[in-house]
Amino acid sequence: MMMAIGHGLAKVPPTEGFVKLVGSLGFPTPAAFAWAAGLSELVGGLLIAAGFFTRPASCLLAFTMGVAAFMQHSADPLFSRTGPSKELAVLYLVAAIAFALAGSGRWGLDDLLRRRLDSTNASDA
Repeated sequence: MMMAIGHGLAKVPPTEGFVKLVGSLGFPTPAAFAWAAGLSELVGGLLIAAGFFTRPASCLLAFTMGVAAFMQHSADPLFSRTGPSKELAVLYLVAAIAFALAGSGRWGLDDLLRRRLDSTNASDA
């Protein structure tokens, strides 16, 4: 949820500065990639929090956090008390990879819908 509110909400719609930053990273269509990054953080963060389409949302978010950690913050230290670091991007990257591998778990909407579909299919047989 903090990914969506704390990071994604500020990037949708992308500001001119964010589009320029994305362009400086070498992406060919910076406006499209800025939208993709913002939406992966905003919508992906909400989907992961709800446990809905968890694996696809996590994969998109992991890509975005990989770009943030290893391209945008490539020159920054892993940890820093005084300036920018890649610590938060790496933390979100690891969490996104974990959700991509494990899914939402038994409390997510993915599992709830899967159980309902299984019970519907079982009663149809």
